[in-house]
Amino acid sequence: MKNQVQIFEDEFLNENSGEAVKGVTVVVDGYFKQVLDTILQNEKSYGGYTNLIANALARGINKTIK
Repeated sequence: MKNQVQIFEDEFLNENSGEAVKGVTVVVDGYFKQVLDTILQNEKSYGGYTNLIANALARGINKTIK
């Protein structure tokens, strides 16, 4: 099982402003999926991968900039 996280970047058009914006896709697979599944099993408040990953990203950014 691979121990890596795959993240893809793409560009989208904001329909309201017409501005090009970046979007990312996170692939939840392998060991990364096992880790996330364990967290989700123990912390039901996240409700799913999206909220868990968003929370982890925000915490990591906050820790990095402090």
